[in-house]
Amino acid sequence: MVARDLMAVVDSLHTFEEEDGLLHYWGISYGSLLGATVAALFPDRMERLILDGIVNAENYYHHFGIDIDQLLSSDDAFRGVLSDCLKIGTSRCALADINSTAPELEATLLAMVDRYQSNPVAAAGKVINGKFVKEILIVIIKYPTGIVPLATVYIRSLLEGKNLDGVVAFHTALYNAVSMGDNDALTGIACSDKVIRATGPTDQKLIDDTNHMFNSTKIFGGLLAGIASQCAEWPLEGRGKYTEHWFDEEGRPRVIKTRKPILFVGNRYDPVTPVKSAVAMSSVFEGSRVLERDAFGHASMAQWSDCTAEVFRGYFGEEMVLPEDKKVCEVDVGVFDVGVFPG
Repeated sequence: MVARDLMAVVDSLHTFEEEDGLLHYWGISYGSLLGATVAALFPDRMERLILDGIVNAENYYHHFGIDIDQLLSSDDAFRGVLSDCLKIGTSRCALADINSTAPELEATLLAMVDRYQSNPVAAAGKVINGKFVKEILIVIIKYPTGIVPLATVYIRSLLEGKNLDGVVAFHTALYNAVSMGDNDALTGIACSDKVIRATGPTDQKLIDDTNHMFNSTKIFGGLLAGIASQCAEWPLEGRGKYTEHWFDEEGRPRVIKTRKPILFVGNRYDPVTPVKSAVAMSSVFEGSRVLERDAFGHASMAQWSDCTAEVFRGYFGEEMVLPEDKKVCEVDVGVFDVGVFPG
């Protein structure tokens, strides 16, 4: 189990480099799940933990899919980016002159998804269907800064049915670069971690969880639900997997007291790890804090924020400085800015 491996590394450093034998850790996305798990296993050895872009551990271990709530903020994020697109204009958003309002632009793009789903097109050895188009659309909300202006150019190409070979090349390069596409390692790890297994294709919990994932988003439904069926009857069990529940059947959190308080970080418009998950996981760990960023994208590195950097420096400082709970940080880089970091 990787969570235990973290502490094995700490033990080795303590033995050979006179470290303190305590965990100092910043875990992002799946790393937030690892951090929460290791904190549950070794609460008295947690010195500094920032968990960022939070996966709900109860959903991960005890439901089908990665996290049945992971797309809860995706529609709001998509609409927010489209609204910014119309404000910024065609100099940075190639979609800005297609419609006059964000709802109209959303309707145009969803109609495009339906069109490609009903009438797929072959280009450069790939099939462009509705799922392919959604994989392009989610890019502008998952990785907002730097890549969005270019992504809108290719989305416009999809709308107009032009340069589809270029669209495929963009999709391939992007997904290879950021490991967003088909990933056997992700499937193997997630499925082996799961406590739950289905009794068959008609298993009611599998059906309920899959429907929940589809219904939690109007725009991206089904995009990330495939792993639920992949894991449903997974034959392998992860060695030393963590099986404890994080919440009881009434939704009450268990209480874990760590050596030092954990800092949970979430973006208001994170399309795959909603800030709701940060609040939920914080309720499990006594004394922990939630830092909410008024930001798009996945986790804190998606948009630079001086406020966030200051909080992180204070937390990791020699004398820990905790922010007030549910502190909100603004960002200093816009969705359609070209650079990720200021200056």
